[in-house]
Amino acid sequence: MPKRELKRPGQVIEWLMEWGTQLQTPCNLILIGYGGLLWHAAERNIDTELPEQSMDGEPRDLKHAKWAVTVGLVPSHILS
Repeated sequence: MPKRELKRPGQVIEWLMEWGTQLQTPCNLILIGYGGLLWHAAERNIDTELPEQSMDGEPRDLKHAKWAVTVGLVPSHILS
């Protein structure tokens, strides 16, 4: 799945499950950036979509941090 199509936490899990059916050897995968954020959200049963155009304009890390605070993944003092 192209990275710009990943917007909802459940999509990351679906993408990983799809890849898992194609792999024949156990392996590890490190998710970084919004892929990691979405995975953590999915693990906590949070299904809030990333902000529209979160990869454009405002620095991506700041938009992701605001999103993570909004959905409760990280405490709000992280942005202060």
